[in-house]
Amino acid sequence: MCWADGIWGGPRADPLALQTLRAVILRRIAFGDTSWILHVHAQEEGRLSLLARGARRPQSPLAGSVDPLTLAEFVVSAKPGRDLQTLTQAVCLDPRSGLHKDLAAMAAAMVCAETVLRLSGEGQAHPGLFAVLESALSSLDRDGFRPAILWAFLGRFSDEMGWAMAVDHCPACGSEEIRHPRVLSLAHGGFLCGPCGSRSHQGALADRIARALEDSAHGLEPAGDPWTRPEIDRIEDLWFEHILRHSHMRPRLESRQFLAEVRA
Repeated sequence: MCWADGIWGGPRADPLALQTLRAVILRRIAFGDTSWILHVHAQEEGRLSLLARGARRPQSPLAGSVDPLTLAEFVVSAKPGRDLQTLTQAVCLDPRSGLHKDLAAMAAAMVCAETVLRLSGEGQAHPGLFAVLESALSSLDRDGFRPAILWAFLGRFSDEMGWAMAVDHCPACGSEEIRHPRVLSLAHGGFLCGPCGSRSHQGALADRIARALEDSAHGLEPAGDPWTRPEIDRIEDLWFEHILRHSHMRPRLESRQFLAEVRA
């Protein structure tokens, strides 16, 4: 049962009800002396805020099940109209132990989590976005850091949010005759055709950069390792500029700076 079924405030909502959620923990913030506020993305309910009372106490049954980036099953005491619901039980389903062995993978996972936290709406059901996030975190946990994992996540995230990068047709005129070398217009949100590209002030992209954007826009991990650091930075910068333009938001993503420092 989800919000739409009345648990969270529909016409059949009880004054207080229990909800079982499968969710990824995006962030946690200390609250008082012993508690956490958790920002999570749940499989069916989307992004939520939960209060884990007493979870910072070592003897708490919630301790060890509310670490950031983990996949967990929660039982939540839900009250209609309340922004912060109460966590009553938690079982860790995947602790992401591999991330703790690879600092770059941990940093990239944090980028994925913060992107969802900052740029997805709260309380909006989005199981596709949950699947995109869970896939990226699982890949980083299992395989360690590869830039292509992050790029594929950004492409799939954009698609799920309705901001897909146009790589198969010109976003300015609709033509499917994309010019080579390819010209990317961030203002239009994709590769331009020959006539539109010739009128653009944007320069042509290097072929490896263009192919990486095209693959990741389709949700694929671009081949081509080893990538140089300038290539990695360029691809990530283009993806984030595309996402931020289309989201109409400019949050500071602190995890990007952490990832840059880890890779320095």
